[in-house]
Amino acid sequence: MRRLSLVDSLFLNIESWDTPMHVGGVAVLELAGNDPDTAFLSLRKQVYSRLSELPILRQRPVEFRCRLTPPCWIEDPDFALDHHIVPLCLLPSSGHQSLAGLTGLLIQKPMIRQRPLWMLYYVENVGHSQAACIMVIHHAYLDGVSAGRLLEMLLDKRADGNREKSKVHQAASESTGAVCDNGARYASLRQVRPTRLIQKAASAAIRGGVAAFPKNEEVLRSLWRHSAPFVAPQTRFNSPIDSRRSYGYCGLSMEEITCCKTALGVTVNDVILNICAGALREYLLSKGELPDKPLIAAIPFSTRRGVIRARQWGNFVMLFRISLDLSIADPVVRQRAISSSTTRLRDRYRLFPDELWQAYAGTVFAAVAIPGSSVYKKFSKHFGVPFNLIISSIRGPTSQLSLSGLPVIAAYPISVPYHGLAMNITAFSYHDQINIGITAWEGAMSDAEDFAMLVEESFNAISLRVKATLRSSRQLASERRR
Repeated sequence: MRRLSLVDSLFLNIESWDTPMHVGGVAVLELAGNDPDTAFLSLRKQVYSRLSELPILRQRPVEFRCRLTPPCWIEDPDFALDHHIVPLCLLPSSGHQSLAGLTGLLIQKPMIRQRPLWMLYYVENVGHSQAACIMVIHHAYLDGVSAGRLLEMLLDKRADGNREKSKVHQAASESTGAVCDNGARYASLRQVRPTRLIQKAASAAIRGGVAAFPKNEEVLRSLWRHSAPFVAPQTRFNSPIDSRRSYGYCGLSMEEITCCKTALGVTVNDVILNICAGALREYLLSKGELPDKPLIAAIPFSTRRGVIRARQWGNFVMLFRISLDLSIADPVVRQRAISSSTTRLRDRYRLFPDELWQAYAGTVFAAVAIPGSSVYKKFSKHFGVPFNLIISSIRGPTSQLSLSGLPVIAAYPISVPYHGLAMNITAFSYHDQINIGITAWEGAMSDAEDFAMLVEESFNAISLRVKATLRSSRQLASERRR
């Protein structure tokens, strides 16, 4: 029996029929003339062979009365692979557009908690000689970093279908019967009291945060402006949602993004934020809803630093705020503004020790977010909004993976919208691409596939603008030499 952390428990507790807490991904396979039925059997066989190394796929949550103690993961004694791997088939020649629509349908409803909370759908007729695997797994199991590890562990790192061996920690599991027999063990688990949460966070702040806190008055004011709540403009993405989902995806060239990053002297994440900002600008302009104030994007930061980096599963994240000024049409000027904001944010992040961020993410964030989510759902029309949407970036495998010899040519992420955050954009680096997944509430964005096209157009516009700037700089330098 393994107890969930407070942040992991958060994703279980805030889930409702309207807000399933699914994450996952869409992996596109190149069949290369192989029989689709054979590929499905290979997928099933491969997942079965990895179960001993992935105990989380056999575990389901057990919740306690009144939720005074975080839930625990136990091994499902009735686990059956047939409950979790399902073959599907699109209409012939329906292609990737229908795949995006199917993905939106599959993530609409919560999963049964009497089983491990994951599903894997094998989809045929995705494109010419292509198939897809859609994996949906509860956010309580993992964050973005863990999702990348799960993908690498499920698939092969070699094109011949043989796997590179790696040491994997196998957690001890326990059946439902054993847990029920150990009723005394329930009582021994420490209850999560608000006073304990406050004490833990305050203690971490005193030990590390106060000593590292900046003395400069201007920096203090900047920190306050950054943390002040309810300053984001109201948009179509900031309202209560229901279970309807819209999904879209696209792939961008890693080489082109790296060229833009090098030419502008920024980071890859900065370029991705600029691409998303350009797409958001065009989308809201087309709706006649471009806000007067900059949008505020929630940016998940991983707190997997130091010892905690070695932990494979669970959630070690917290949210920061980034300003996206959509009134700036020039992508290079907009990039400078975004990069300035992210640089200040990274500086703030480094000001405090790892222990403080982990304590904050694991106590205060979870304790405030659980009751706060239900309050926001009921009274969101009367409140301001702290964020407009979520934009995250995840580093994935740098080499191409395969499934029993079938190459995985793309891996698009699936993320979670929520009340007041009806749109979630996730970038996942895979091999030589940056794969973008857009998960939105259908009431706010029914055309996520069209938005994915705007992302591609924004990327092309930035790339062309950077190349034009480089050409101008080279011409100017050449004239000066003459």
